[in-house]
Amino acid sequence: LIEYPSVIFDGPFSDGQERTTPKKDRAEVTVEEAQAYVLNLGFSCPFVQEISGDQPLYLFKDENTTIEVTKKGGLLLLVLADRQILDAVLNEQQAEEKAKEFTKKLGFGEIQNVWQEYYGNFIVFNFAPVIDGAVIYPDIFKVKVALDDGSIVAFEGKSYIMNNRQRELPEIKITKQQAKAKLKEGFSVETCRIALISINEKEQLCWEFFGKYNNLDFAIYFSCVDGQEKTSFRILSTETGKMVV
Repeated sequence: LIEYPSVIFDGPFSDGQERTTPKKDRAEVTVEEAQAYVLNLGFSCPFVQEISGDQPLYLFKDENTTIEVTKKGGLLLLVLADRQILDAVLNEQQAEEKAKEFTKKLGFGEIQNVWQEYYGNFIVFNFAPVIDGAVIYPDIFKVKVALDDGSIVAFEGKSYIMNNRQRELPEIKITKQQAKAKLKEGFSVETCRIALISINEKEQLCWEFFGKYNNLDFAIYFSCVDGQEKTSFRILSTETGKMVV
């Protein structure tokens, strides 16, 4: 669907990609309801068939575009538009606005662009929901925007569908300054925020620090509950994004 390297916001916290059934049980929608949803998203693909399996789907398809909507919950799983993308006209900011306009129609609530990958004539935006100021990485989804006309040419929402549910985040017992004090001496903090991450199917609310140590980029996560370091990654810059090592 979308070819790009495993980036920090996808690889380490993408438990949902391995699941076959969602954590939340959702009510079924009719094909008519799914069709109305697809139309509201700006696509006119007709209904083709129902796909059975662990995750039953409604398939909508025309000559150039394929769309999959979950039968349970009526959530968008996949969009794939097969067309040639011409030379870029839009800049990154304009493309992000197009992506955000699209995401508002999804009904996913408050979201944040947590990373993006640039490929010359299109950009893949990685969005995650935000709950009480915390970025919810397990529920990440991706939107691919063509830079020639700003259209949505791909979407992937499996992690969101598999992981999203009603959550009660734990009480924050460790302050930002207390967590920051645990960083190695010489670590230069560039950004910090609260994030919910998933490690081996166990979700952890953490203080997320991005910064440099010895001129190398790192992401380090300390629990907001007990202050213990939960994980850390070295980040390598590439032509398209940043990869985890």
